[in-house]
Amino acid sequence: MSEPHPAPVLPKWLSRSVVTLLALQVGLLWVHGSLLQRQHDDLMALREDVQALADSLDQGQDEWDSNGIEPNPARWAGHRNHRTARAAYLRAEEPEGDQALTELKKDMDQTRKSERDAVAKARDTQEKMSIQANIQKAEDKARAQAETASWMPWVWGAAAVSVVSLLVRALFRRRG
Repeated sequence: MSEPHPAPVLPKWLSRSVVTLLALQVGLLWVHGSLLQRQHDDLMALREDVQALADSLDQGQDEWDSNGIEPNPARWAGHRNHRTARAAYLRAEEPEGDQALTELKKDMDQTRKSERDAVAKARDTQEKMSIQANIQKAEDKARAQAETASWMPWVWGAAAVSVVSLLVRALFRRRG
């Protein structure tokens, strides 16, 4: 005689759901990996651009100092897949005569001096602002703590009174 089939331990829909969820998880991992690869490529392109710019600036600074030549920036688009634009410096034509060269050197020196002054002024302003911001934060924190300290004893007192009243009520219920 035929024996009845035992009931399955797991429902049929559960195994299908698990397989579907695993397939979706693999798909999400694939998408995540492609996004990470894209981000890595962008970061490497940015690193190369920064390195090229730093090399160009280092090389150009030596040439500008020795020759007194002003930099002439030129922009050109990067590769097809990159969204960033590369920047390079082209050498300007050398001025004719010693008069133009000395004027150019004076202008460069004045520009460098004004750059240093601006950077020093910006750092000083930033330091003052950060000190003022920290003082303001400390004052706000002290004010908030003072406000909290003024009403906290009342809260603790009210909590104590409510606990005592609950205990007294429980005592009267047991006796009565």
